[in-house]
Amino acid sequence: MSEELKITDKDTFLLFEYSGPFSALAGKKTVDAMLQECVARGHTRILLDCRGITGDMRVMDRFEVADYGQILGTSVAKMAMVGTEDMKEPDGFVENVARNRGVNLTMFTDFDEAVRWLNQEHR
Repeated sequence: MSEELKITDKDTFLLFEYSGPFSALAGKKTVDAMLQECVARGHTRILLDCRGITGDMRVMDRFEVADYGQILGTSVAKMAMVGTEDMKEPDGFVENVARNRGVNLTMFTDFDEAVRWLNQEHR
């Protein structure tokens, strides 16, 4: 059970590509890494590519990670998440939890659409 997080500077945002099994702990570590890299590199926009996630993604674990994500606070202006169709909740649960905690998060299934959204000037 090992996960990998690849980080690429894309000029206007940081791309984080997660692969491996999902768990609340791994999700929280990813949030910590995103915050650390954004502060260190001076970025305020994140694209998290989750298409490489494997395993069960229980609702409570998703909630825990989205709730924990509030530490991104004002350091991150926009965050796009790209996943597969089966990862996207019909009611936008993770998006709602994140937004209720001050994180401007939108989930996408199309990578290019996520990039376009991130590169829009307004929040």
